[in-house]
Amino acid sequence: MPSQKLERSQWSAFCDRLSSALTGKLARVEIASQSIGAQVEASWVPIVGLSYDTSGDTISIMLEGIEHSVQHPRELYYDYGPDGIVSIGIRDETDAWQIVRLREPLMLPMPPT
Repeated sequence: MPSQKLERSQWSAFCDRLSSALTGKLARVEIASQSIGAQVEASWVPIVGLSYDTSGDTISIMLEGIEHSVQHPRELYYDYGPDGIVSIGIRDETDAWQIVRLREPLMLPMPPT
C-alpha cells in the first residue's frame, strides 16, 4: 500500500491511537537530509509512544531511554502493511525526514538448559 498522508488536524489523534498499539514493538529511527545525508538515531529499540504537542508544534518519538523530537513538522505520512503500520515519515521545517520503522521483536526459542 502506498504511503498515506495525514492532515495536521489528525496528528494528535493518530499519535494517541498508535501509541496504544505500540506495546512490544521495536523501532528504528533514521534521519535523512541534504545537509547530513542519512543517519540512524536509534536501531531497533523498544518504542514507548508517539505524541504531537499542538502548542509547541512538536512530534515526540519516545523510545526506551531515548526521546527524539521533531520541531515544527510540515508533513506526516504512514505506511500500512499486512500487520498494521510499518513506518512513519515526518518532514520537518528544514526538509529533513525523520523515518520511524516498526517491527515485532524476534521470538527466539529458549536456550537449552
